[in-house]
Amino acid sequence: MLLAKKILDQMHRKKLSKYDAMSLLTSLIENCELNEDRVEYLEVFEKISPKDEQSFKFLENIFLSDRHPYVRSAALKVLFRNFPKKSIPALKWVVKKESQYEWHSIIFKTIIDELEHSENSELKKIRASIIDFHVKLYGIKYEDLPSWLELRVVLNIGLDDSSLIEVNPEDGRIIGLSLCNRKLQKIPKIINMFSKLRYLDLSYNKLTSIPKWICQFKDLKSLSLGDNLFTTLPECILNHKKLEQLDLYSSDVPKVTTIPSVALRFAKQKTARNYLQKGVVPNEAYVLGLLDILSRFSFSKVNPYDIRSDYEGSLFKLDKEGHVTSISMIGYRTACINLIPDQICELKYLEELNLTHNFIREIPESIGSLEYLKILNLFSNKIVKIPQSIGKLKSLEILNIARNEIHELPEPIGYLESLKKLNLYDNNIVKIPASIGKLKCLKNLDVANNKIQELPESIGKLKSLKILDIANNKIQELPESFFLLKSLNNISFHDNEFSYSYFLKCKRRLNISN
Repeated sequence: MLLAKKILDQMHRKKLSKYDAMSLLTSLIENCELNEDRVEYLEVFEKISPKDEQSFKFLENIFLSDRHPYVRSAALKVLFRNFPKKSIPALKWVVKKESQYEWHSIIFKTIIDELEHSENSELKKIRASIIDFHVKLYGIKYEDLPSWLELRVVLNIGLDDSSLIEVNPEDGRIIGLSLCNRKLQKIPKIINMFSKLRYLDLSYNKLTSIPKWICQFKDLKSLSLGDNLFTTLPECILNHKKLEQLDLYSSDVPKVTTIPSVALRFAKQKTARNYLQKGVVPNEAYVLGLLDILSRFSFSKVNPYDIRSDYEGSLFKLDKEGHVTSISMIGYRTACINLIPDQICELKYLEELNLTHNFIREIPESIGSLEYLKILNLFSNKIVKIPQSIGKLKSLEILNIARNEIHELPEPIGYLESLKKLNLYDNNIVKIPASIGKLKCLKNLDVANNKIQELPESIGKLKSLKILDIANNKIQELPESFFLLKSLNNISFHDNEFSYSYFLKCKRRLNISN
């Protein structure tokens, strides 16, 4: 590029003739392998104001035969500005012979922009036909077409991809825009030209900040920002009069582990209204609203005992006073959540919390405040650690944290005096704490598929234990107290590191025939 500018400078200083300058630039354009540089060379070539036949043929050939759309566009600009009438046959030929479905958006944009003020009737007719093609293809009004074409150029979007927009059938204006999974680090400024936007999806990108101008869309109802890298949100989101839905969900291991303060206030001021109308008490409605924001889907209210185990989505139950007693957010591919907010402790009367198949990595310490919690189901998440506060859940009867990434169990797990069922299989647990022996009500213990090397002697104190699965671990020998578990009627301990003779001995002592 420096060489091209030097050639132009030499021409202006009369050290090079116009003909020699054009010849040198032509050689640069023809021999350069980088398309970005070729575009810049063509821009310098245009500044020379070429008017000769040789230059016309050179530019025409690039426009007709080059494979790179941005190079073709650059050549077309020079043609329009220096050879407007002579460029008509080439343009007509391309429009007639090439399918417009195969054109790159930059070509369309160049034609529409460059010919906007053309007085030539033939060029105006070509421009009008291309506009008509786009209007019919997308069903949009001309007012949104220039911005739509520019956005397509910025994002390098194929012409046949119309799933990115939602068009109002009444007036043809673009009201929905989906820019998810585009690897965006910044929001393209051009989208602020879509003045009628109601729905904007910017999820699954790499956005590190959200600009204030995002609030200028007066009709915006839904804003999806999940799976990005920002940690704050502009205050204007709170004051937006029509914004009803804000999504900060994640479908992967969390990139951001803190909830923006604006999102918390949005949950209190806006999202909570939906749950107030469903009978939830005010200080708990906003918690559902916050989970709503973090999980992508709104909760549905159900009657007690009406949650199906295979339900995929978000449900909640209330008691007669409007307190939330049960929450179920089963993830899979839809309603996914990547963290449990501390605000969960506001649900004082919660008895059941089901967050299976999500992407949660951490259980907050505030979980210990749920004194009425009976069932905690966190099966199939990404949890690496259980907090010490787990021991405060005196009412807990069922704890399922199977299929996670847990390495150790906290000592206070032995304080769960009401616990009847403990599922910890498919983790990376190496050691069982001695406090496990304090679980006097425990009937079912499953720690299969871990890396446990030994069981504590205190396991023999589990007098209520009926079902035990310690299969597929690294245990070499069982503690003597293990054989005092007289209530056991179902035990699985295969695929450990017992010697064969010791394994047979254990079977005889446990009275297992096969």
